[in-house]
Amino acid sequence: MKMFSKMTKGSQGLILAACLSALPQMVCAASSESSMANSSNLKIVPTLGYSYFNIQGSSSDYKSKGGNSVAVLAQMPMGGSVELESGLEYLETGAKQSVDFGFLSLDTLTVTIKQLTVPLRAKYIFNPSSSGTRWYGKGGVTPTFVMSASADVPGAGSTDIKSDLNSFGIFAQAGLGADWGLESIGGRVNLDVTYSQGLTKVFKEDSGRAAGFQIAAGYAFSL
Repeated sequence: MKMFSKMTKGSQGLILAACLSALPQMVCAASSESSMANSSNLKIVPTLGYSYFNIQGSSSDYKSKGGNSVAVLAQMPMGGSVELESGLEYLETGAKQSVDFGFLSLDTLTVTIKQLTVPLRAKYIFNPSSSGTRWYGKGGVTPTFVMSASADVPGAGSTDIKSDLNSFGIFAQAGLGADWGLESIGGRVNLDVTYSQGLTKVFKEDSGRAAGFQIAAGYAFSL
């Protein structure tokens, strides 16, 4: 205490200046450690999307039709650029038949299949350290479970065809996307395109397999 009390005002000023000069470095280090910790946390990603599927290789002549998708995904960072992704997704697939009249087309049959899927994918971020746009690719397999299926014929109504379908299926999937950080509220918004190729038959008595694209937008936040 005596030694401290004998310190001149100049010496105390030098110590104070040294502490103040070191403060920004300490704050940056703490911020960096916090960022690294957040990047290793489990992330939840609600998504909304549009699907465009067909039934390929069928004995019937089908064309692609649109649908919707809604998902809640979980992403677990595995270190470096790799993340594992899974969750639950509601997905509409199917196909349609139509008759063309020049530039006009008349739908004669629409098959709508509503499914619950469980994506099992790996995600690779090409530039993980970027503070702006990050690009990524992903791929894996997705088990599917048929919730309902219908065949709609104009003027004749809708028919339940769930019993004609295989209730369980598998997609092989590959996709590309990008995400952007939101400094104001945290988290990242993402937009990606995924191609799905059915590995199992859609119908019990037909060899056709579902295939198509999904465009999905989501918001990822850490727990």
